[in-house]
Amino acid sequence: MRQSLWIGLLSLVMLMGTVNSARGSDQHTWVGRQVMAKSARSRPRIGDRPSSKTIICVRTVGRTKGNWLSVGDGWLRHDEVVAIDDAVAWFTAQIHERPSAFSYVSRAAARCAHGDYHGAEADCVAALRIQPHFDAAYYYRAAAQAARGRFAEAVGDYTAAIRLNPRLTGAYLDRGAARLKLSDYRGSLADVNTALRLAPRTPDAYYVRGVARFHLHQYQGALADLNVALRANPARAVAYDIRGACKQELGQVAEAMRDFDKALELDPDSVSARAHRDHLRMARAAGN
Repeated sequence: MRQSLWIGLLSLVMLMGTVNSARGSDQHTWVGRQVMAKSARSRPRIGDRPSSKTIICVRTVGRTKGNWLSVGDGWLRHDEVVAIDDAVAWFTAQIHERPSAFSYVSRAAARCAHGDYHGAEADCVAALRIQPHFDAAYYYRAAAQAARGRFAEAVGDYTAAIRLNPRLTGAYLDRGAARLKLSDYRGSLADVNTALRLAPRTPDAYYVRGVARFHLHQYQGALADLNVALRANPARAVAYDIRGACKQELGQVAEAMRDFDKALELDPDSVSARAHRDHLRMARAAGN
C-alpha cells in the first residue's frame, strides 16, 4: 500500500469519464488499483442500499461494469473515488477549501498507506478537534501509533474507537495484533474472537489468533488457525515458522522441519525460523 505520491490531483478525464468511455479498452484501467471515496456521501452500494462498512478506508478495485467499480463491499462510480497515489493531494485541497473531520481522517488513511505515520497522527488530532467522537479518527491514529511501535498507545485508541463503534471489526483485530506485541495473549485472543464473530471470513484474524493460541500453549487450536491463514496467504513466512513450532510441540517433528524450511525459503533472514530449525536438528541428533 505504500506507493509514491503524485503531485497533481487525479486527472479529470479519469474521474469524470462517461459510461461509454469506461467501456472497451478503458474498462479495466481501474482494476487492481487502490482507491478512496472522495466524499462522506459516497458509500459503496449493494443493490439499492449503501454498505454498512466505514467509508474511510483504502479499497482495491476488483472489477468494473460500465462506470461502476466493485470495491469488495459494494460498488462506487469512478467519479466518486480518488486513486491512492493522489489521495493525499486530493484531501489536502479539500482541507484548504473547507476543513472537515472526514477530509482530515481520509488524508490520515492515505498517509498511513504511504508510510507517513507522523502526518497521519497529526491529521487525526485535527479531526478530533472538529469532531471529538469520530471513531475513524481514533482508529487511524491507533494504526499510525502501532506502525511506529507505540503499541500501548495504540491499544488505548483502538479501545476508544470500539467504545464509539462496537461493531468496528478492524479495531478488534488490530487491537488484538497490538496486544500480541505487548504479550497480552489472552486479551489478544478475546479481541480476535470478537473480530471473527463480526466477520468470520477474515484470514488475518486466524493468523493473529493462531499466534496468540501458540503462546497460550493451545497448540491444536493454533495449528488449525494457522492452516486457515496459510491457505489464504501461502507466502507468509512467519506463519510457517509458528506452525512449525506448534507441530514440534505436538511431536510432529518431520512436518515441523518442513515448515521451518519453508519459512526460511520465503524469508532467508528469519532469525526465529533458523533458530527453531537448528534447535530441532540438534534435538534429533541427540535422539530427543
